[in-house]
Amino acid sequence: PGEYHLHVIICQRGEEEPLVKKEVTLLLDAGEKHQHLVLELPDAKPWLPTSPHLYQVVAQLLCPGGHVSQIETHVGLRELEARGRWLYLNNERLYLDGILYQPIGVTFEEMRRHVYAVKELGCNLLRVHIAGIDPRIYELADELGMLVWVEVPSPHQSTPRSREKHWNELQRMLRHIASHPSVVLLSLYNEDWGAQDIATNPETRKYIANTYAYLRLNHPQFLIIGNDGWQNVSTEGRLESDLLTAHLYQTDVERWREVLDKLVAGEHDDSAAQPLVIGDPFFYAGQIPVLVSEWGGFGFSMYGGEEDFEARTTQIRAFKRELVKREIAGDVYTQATNVEDEENGLLDTATGELSVPAGLLSS
Repeated sequence: PGEYHLHVIICQRGEEEPLVKKEVTLLLDAGEKHQHLVLELPDAKPWLPTSPHLYQVVAQLLCPGGHVSQIETHVGLRELEARGRWLYLNNERLYLDGILYQPIGVTFEEMRRHVYAVKELGCNLLRVHIAGIDPRIYELADELGMLVWVEVPSPHQSTPRSREKHWNELQRMLRHIASHPSVVLLSLYNEDWGAQDIATNPETRKYIANTYAYLRLNHPQFLIIGNDGWQNVSTEGRLESDLLTAHLYQTDVERWREVLDKLVAGEHDDSAAQPLVIGDPFFYAGQIPVLVSEWGGFGFSMYGGEEDFEARTTQIRAFKRELVKREIAGDVYTQATNVEDEENGLLDTATGELSVPAGLLSS
């Protein structure tokens, strides 16, 4: 406890001339660790995928007794909102052109090549799937203007202990991602892995609801997905999620059209492999955005579709065309690179070279 003095400076990244300085005195009791501080930055430039402007922040804390602690980071100023059926980045409507990415057993240099290749494909969103990742990729995405979706790694089963470990892992992740403007989406579970009893166990749904509420209050910079793909949780007719997400794997374009039409019309009973919403009744009327968060996967025997890259390109174009025709806020194609037996990647794992034309996944 005692009197502390906090000094904060904001500069253009790479420059030393301060744009803003602020000094405050803090009278802190024993155990106090957090303090919110608001600074005004005149003529601030927003962070955008097309112009990812970054600022450098230095914070120095003078403690009783004269000890000085200092931290330094970069930040970008951006706001992602879900309004009705659409997403808005810095008040401009945004369609998410995403791709699934599983960086298993790859080096950071390979990841760097992958991110550049994904941008060349026409994507503005990289969905890092169910795995820990070298945190340097967030800085790379900040600099390149690549939006990132992160996911809490899945537990093996649904138990009170697994939920406690899930919470601890989430807190660890938040320390890494909280100040990165590129990280815009955060999902708690995927296809109810680690929450297998989501439809029958009120405690599982309660954990998702409570965690969603905590994140919306304490980390409003992210949009949150409770359980991605299907079995989105409804409480009194409201989703415990900022987006209604669906995993839709089809190989016939006529059936694809039917499924997408049902999805945007709110007919969700048989659109995905499992019920799209569970818990209390949910009546969709465009009140939140719909995101087709997995589709395609063409070339993998489990998903079907074309194996030849030329034919696969034609199939992807046809399916993507149907997505962007409809009131859908974005999509995530499966996937960037081959992973184990899933040989359906669109770029070479080692070199990052594209196997399909540039711009293929751009809306």
